[in-house]
Amino acid sequence: MRTAAPVLYSRPVGESAENLRFMDLIDKQFLETPLHGSRQMARYMQRQGLKCG
Repeated sequence: MRTAAPVLYSRPVGESAENLRFMDLIDKQFLETPLHGSRQMARYMQRQGLKCG
């Protein structure tokens, strides 16, 4: 299988500022409530006024 050269040499794109903010919020909340699953985390974020899930 051959792959086009631009695919092999494209530069990685970093995370957006919004994604970094979400990840930081999730990390902090997970340290406080490690037993929360994805649904509970999504509800927590919605209560914080963030659109997710």
